[in-house]
Amino acid sequence: MPIVIILVILIGIVLAIFLPNYLKQKNKFEEGKQRLLNKLQKTAEEELSNWLQNENKIKPVSVQTTGGFTYKNDTCTCIILKYKFNTNSKWMLGIVSDNGTFSKNTQFNVETAQNDAKNLLNMIGVPVSKATSAIPNTIKCPNCDNPIGKGVRICPNCQYRIVEPDSSYNMDKLEALVKEVKRHTARESYSIELLKEKATLFDSKFGGIPYWDLSKEYPVDKNGNKLILLAQINLEQENFESDKLTNKGMLQFFVQNEFDCVDQEVNKVIYHENIDRNVTEDDIKKLNIPTTFDSEIDITIRDEYKLAFKKVKEEISFNDYRFYEVLEKAYNKLYDTNDFDEMWEKWTEFDVIYDKFSDGAGHKLLGFPHFCQEDPRSAIISNATQNQSDVKLATSVNENGNKTMSWFPSANDMNKLNEEKAKEKDIPNYNTLLLQIDSCKEFTWGDNGQVNIFINSKDLKNLNFDKVLWNFDCY
Repeated sequence: MPIVIILVILIGIVLAIFLPNYLKQKNKFEEGKQRLLNKLQKTAEEELSNWLQNENKIKPVSVQTTGGFTYKNDTCTCIILKYKFNTNSKWMLGIVSDNGTFSKNTQFNVETAQNDAKNLLNMIGVPVSKATSAIPNTIKCPNCDNPIGKGVRICPNCQYRIVEPDSSYNMDKLEALVKEVKRHTARESYSIELLKEKATLFDSKFGGIPYWDLSKEYPVDKNGNKLILLAQINLEQENFESDKLTNKGMLQFFVQNEFDCVDQEVNKVIYHENIDRNVTEDDIKKLNIPTTFDSEIDITIRDEYKLAFKKVKEEISFNDYRFYEVLEKAYNKLYDTNDFDEMWEKWTEFDVIYDKFSDGAGHKLLGFPHFCQEDPRSAIISNATQNQSDVKLATSVNENGNKTMSWFPSANDMNKLNEEKAKEKDIPNYNTLLLQIDSCKEFTWGDNGQVNIFINSKDLKNLNFDKVLWNFDCY
């Protein structure tokens, strides 16, 4: 018994000596970790933005911290962020950690954000076997007690809305606006399904051996290499019953090898008004045309897929560059309040406005497009408009004799520089999605991207396929 008492006294003395120091050191560690987390949060958004700008040459319009964790026995920290390159796109996932900043252009998913972030760390060579939630400026989710970052509005763990849209979000107004926009933009589209059955020479298909009118010269690239069939639509076979598509002939899409460079002057859309049913597959093979069956071909489609079409109704996708403008016009038509920008900011804060519209994904003819990055047509119009502004500015400077801007080119020089640029009335207007080939289980463009081919509606009606816009886009 005396021995037990002595041991208790000794343990008490040891605790009295070492416990305060241990607690002090622990508190210092926790305070130091919190300072590191705060510092990381403060710089993470800027760091990811700069990293993305270096990688893509385009700065994201928004970067937000959503969470984070510590790993390597709490010695390293990873901050989870989401970002988007334009206001009409989905959020993407990025990380800023002690081991580097990285993004694989994966779509942000609140349910899987932490696991996706761990996978990104693994990709840059940092195996994460154990991770502990440790988010800067943490509060706890009232629904699941998961630690979340200050200012986070939706819990990454359970999707609970930390801050619910209040009456200022005016959801009734949003519903009315959505209804009006969908009514106004509804148009016909043909979704495309890939069939397992073998395609013939004359069938609609992706890839494979093309039909060809033997009286015509087969298309080639700049080096004289024959182009490869990307897609073929037999307009007679499908009988689309559309006021935008003829029910006669064959429409084909040809691309060069290593198609991802998308040379606008090389890739071709070719229309055959008449189909010669006497042409055989052996006749085509004699032309020595490369196909998606060939091992040396580098385009994504490496087989042949027969197609089936289904007529559907589509409303504008939030990826379309006209989305904001269409909503603004509809809003001003419904409400005489001049507060659309304010409401837009509120509705996009929770992405509630994007949830009401399609992202435009899928294989299709006509309809509205899907993009991983941004609509290329926006840049075309923006550049053309800027060219006109430059000419007007040059004219004004020179006519007014502004010597303080003597370095500015003359109006005549500006006109010469832009003589090959489109005038305002001639800005290319690719207002119609002709064909979209998306990623699917059979093939994937880059990292889950798609190919879009655009045309002007008047050119489509006149069966003039000389001016089309090709877009290859991936995460």
